[in-house]
Amino acid sequence: MAARRVLIITNEFVANPAGVPEIVANQVTEAEKVCVIAPALAGRVHSWVSDIDAEYREADERMRMLVSGINSSGPSVSGRVGDPDPLQAVADALVEFPADALIIGVHAADDANWRERRFSKKLRERFALPVTEVMLDREGRVLSVTMA
Repeated sequence: MAARRVLIITNEFVANPAGVPEIVANQVTEAEKVCVIAPALAGRVHSWVSDIDAEYREADERMRMLVSGINSSGPSVSGRVGDPDPLQAVADALVEFPADALIIGVHAADDANWRERRFSKKLRERFALPVTEVMLDREGRVLSVTMA
């Protein structure tokens, strides 16, 4: 049975929409509602000094690109920029959008932001929701898809 409400956490944007794995595309198109959260991923120094304006703009662009791409596929979709801590961004989003499943777009371990490390595992442990992890490189190419 398809999830009715899917929350997408996008730490990276898929460069080529045709490159979205079929299993992920199906989860999105079969959902009734989709919410896209783009954490404003900041490095440790920028987080520490609260200088995240550039990261916020980048996250906003990532979110808008994904929302506009999903809007053409059918489900009701909304989006916003989330907390710089992706785990907190998910917690905040789930308060207003109680999702049935999560799709996360993350970087490979060697490219991951310090807050992305073990993100999928942390999500499963904290929220007990099914997680589809799409690992991307910095150019937005899909490296792998893992469902748990």
